Amino acid sequence: MGACTAGGVVHDVGVISLSHVTKQFQATRKADACEAVRDVSFDVESGKVTCLLGPNGSGKTTLLRMLAGVMTPTAGEVVVAGHRLPGELAEVQRVVGFVTGSTRLYGKLTGREILRYFGKLHGIERKPLTARIAELIGLLDLGEFIDKRVDTLSMGMRQRVSIARALIHDPRVVVLDEPTAGLDILSSRALMDLMLSLRDQGRTVLCSTHLMGEVSLIADRVVIIHEGTIRFDGELTELYEKAGDRNLEHAFLEVLGIEKKEVQA
Repeated sequence: MGACTAGGVVHDVGVISLSHVTKQFQATRKADACEAVRDVSFDVESGKVTCLLGPNGSGKTTLLRMLAGVMTPTAGEVVVAGHRLPGELAEVQRVVGFVTGSTRLYGKLTGREILRYFGKLHGIERKPLTARIAELIGLLDLGEFIDKRVDTLSMGMRQRVSIARALIHDPRVVVLDEPTAGLDILSSRALMDLMLSLRDQGRTVLCSTHLMGEVSLIADRVVIIHEGTIRFDGELTELYEKAGDRNLEHAFLEVLGIEKKEVQA
């Protein structure tokens, strides 16, 4: 098969662990069978921002969906905060906040109503929920549109509401699939500052991106995936050393085996 194209400070080591994870998709009328992720193993530590870096269609979203319990691996083991998937899905959902570009929000509700709804789903009492919503409004600069219906908001505004929804229960593990997609420069920078703040609280932050500038600003650790397999797993300094180049884009291409002259041609 070919690759698919489509609270307090906590200091766990390997709070996310994948061991020999594979995800295969069966053939459908619209697509051939494919192996989106193949024999992937790596750990994600708390107190760090780990960036999952790869081209479009490399398997990033599939991998993150399995980590969040949205998708079940064909083979291998996924453990999040000591809970194995898919058997302990409810426990994982209590400690994980997950944002993906395909997350849909009910358009007839306001952002505040959505946050209240998901806060209640997580069992948060009214008074602390009100305080948490106010905190997220400030962190993500939602004040100007939090009481407007979601179907009247821009893509960037909806993305910020989605991120607030994922953070409503103050999760220990935050998984973000290209979270700055659709955001303007100021909103993107505010979100990156938020990820660094979560890191400083000891939270586990794993985000996917294909934007090198984001990686250089926030990543403590980088995992590079290409054609469904891990090509690099280590700290940024190790990536530069491995590639022999302090330019992140050049180092990335070197790891993928793509020579710079091929891109310049």
